Amino acid sequence: MSIWDKKEAFDELLFCAENFKNKLLSKYLTLKYRPRCLSFQGIEHLQNKQFAEIIANGPSSKTYKINPNAQQFYMNFGFLHASFPAAKNPVLTIVDKKLINGGWSIDMIKEAYQENSSTVFAFNIEFIKSREIRDLARKYKIIFLYNFLSPTRWARKPKFLIGKPSYGGGATESSIALAVSLSYKMVNVSGFDGNNVILGLSSKQTHFYGQDPSKDWSDPNFSARELRFLSYFIDKNVHLARLLKMAGVEVRLIKPTIFMNMYSSHK
Repeated sequence: MSIWDKKEAFDELLFCAENFKNKLLSKYLTLKYRPRCLSFQGIEHLQNKQFAEIIANGPSSKTYKINPNAQQFYMNFGFLHASFPAAKNPVLTIVDKKLINGGWSIDMIKEAYQENSSTVFAFNIEFIKSREIRDLARKYKIIFLYNFLSPTRWARKPKFLIGKPSYGGGATESSIALAVSLSYKMVNVSGFDGNNVILGLSSKQTHFYGQDPSKDWSDPNFSARELRFLSYFIDKNVHLARLLKMAGVEVRLIKPTIFMNMYSSHK
């Protein structure tokens, strides 16, 4: 076994340890904030469409047009997308902790609601520790997600459930997992453009709304870190694609990229 194979096996062990830690954390949060974090009433309407559509923030999603037969899932600043105001009961998924640690203004939630008052928010379960988020839960329709389990090579059973630890990852992967949790067997994905690393390094737009001002691609330390993260991003999605296939889910990439072809090959 080469040193790189050993490193990858060690990384997988770390992911498994992280999954175990997150399972314990989810159990603690569920017990502490029950029943607030388990209140999923009124989400039946999210299951009424023929299939799901994930509108990720990569530049290739810019041309997306609303399909009335699909349930739409946006993420992070996806409420800036031209199609968002016209969507019926769109889901806006935010799992990045920047929302509660000051990296992003929590006012983005109010902005999204102003753009579309039928929005359903899907938040990382850890957000419930924030008093501001708990206050928002009284005003808006919010689903708390447990989709933080990292899919590994050793994962042999799909876990896509609402209110219980499930596979997911970043906002796009968590949105896919949420759609599957809502019983969708066909998921169309736009704008899942490979974590935007190669686009950023090529000085191209990384999001449909332009460049992310928080990322300095001219900084070699930042770029090196992002390239390392890209390898984990691809690896996790390879395993997630396999688990989705096991669950009988078809994921269709509207504009496939070389980084996300693992989904196309797992139909």
